[in-house]
Amino acid sequence: KVLDKYGMGGEDTDETIRIPVVIKADADGSLEAVRDAMLAIGEDSKRDIVIDPICLGVGSPTTTDVTMAKESGASVFCFGLKGTSDKAAASLAEAEGVSIVSNDVIYTL
Repeated sequence: KVLDKYGMGGEDTDETIRIPVVIKADADGSLEAVRDAMLAIGEDSKRDIVIDPICLGVGSPTTTDVTMAKESGASVFCFGLKGTSDKAAASLAEAEGVSIVSNDVIYTL
């Protein structure tokens, strides 16, 4: 399903695959490390993949983050955060079909 969403489910292609993401973290240092790790995924891929961070920030996802993710077709990735503390953002994400993925450590990425 994810592969199809970004045009990666079929045969190999020479087309660039753009994967928009919203990245949230618990601190500036974590945010920078996560951003760099995600960008490296695209650079290290055999396919022409561009990881496109459309929004970066410290703290739990907000309704603004969810709206930006929805409008750009992005998923929200959270690191070092204990779930989505903003109940309105969590409800909006569920209603709009925006995926919020939370991890405690960067290498689970």
